[in-house]
Amino acid sequence: MFSGLFTDSNGEVSLVIEDNEWKAFSNSWDVEVKGQTITIREAHKVVHLVLRVDPPKTVIVEKLNMSLGGIRFEANGDFLKVTQPNGSISELTSCIFDNCLVGMAF
Repeated sequence: MFSGLFTDSNGEVSLVIEDNEWKAFSNSWDVEVKGQTITIREAHKVVHLVLRVDPPKTVIVEKLNMSLGGIRFEANGDFLKVTQPNGSISELTSCIFDNCLVGMAF
């Protein structure tokens, strides 16, 4: 089972996934579901989230540009960059979270 909360670059919630059930919020400019991919835009041509599902157990974050609690997250499938409110930056590459209760929590 997968759960997660995704926001846009301004911190507005755009997608919530609870136990594999996803709910898109109406404040998003556009939500597109094509095949196994969910794309959410916060403005015209401004994609802030692309998720691809690889059944039965994998969710791949192909693009992410979000802010939550003053922490900024950017990802493109190859890396995750986390910028803290104090300006410190952490970059993660080649990471896989598998068979764990919590993959990442802030």
